[in-house]
Amino acid sequence: AIYNPRSAYVRNFSRIDRPFAGYLYGGLSFSRFSTKQNRFKVMLQAGQIGPKSGAEKIQKWYHHTIGFDPPVGWQTQINNAFGLNLNFEYTQSIRERAGNKNRINNWLLDSYIKVGQFFNGAGVGAIFRTGRLEKMHQSGFFNAASYTKRHSKPMRENFFFLKPMLN
Repeated sequence: AIYNPRSAYVRNFSRIDRPFAGYLYGGLSFSRFSTKQNRFKVMLQAGQIGPKSGAEKIQKWYHHTIGFDPPVGWQTQINNAFGLNLNFEYTQSIRERAGNKNRINNWLLDSYIKVGQFFNGAGVGAIFRTGRLEKMHQSGFFNAASYTKRHSKPMRENFFFLKPMLN
């Protein structure tokens, strides 16, 4: 991930609203779904911020390739640091109405807690999904689209969603 100030072309560094930063990371996650239409997810991320992330080179290459002016201000980027982050998420279906041909409208309660060296926070909100949906444990919305021999032809999901959150 690459984080920039509001403008990547500010020449007066005292006007930069936040420093340039890169975050190169890898992670593992585990999701557990229940028959009561809920999901618990745990994710561990390990990552590098600062010049070692390579974000400056990537952004400058991208700007050159696309034909944009080169970004100015990478010398203000944050220092190198390695960190671990742990995320917990819980999603609970609170109302579901099924129609014909897998057409579903549902409301879900969504929450998360993030603890670590780079990201800390919590949030709660709602998800409204409508459209042609699978159940939570097989929905692409939750990165859970897996099929067995019984489901040789996966259903194509088409849906619209809203996800307002209080963070």
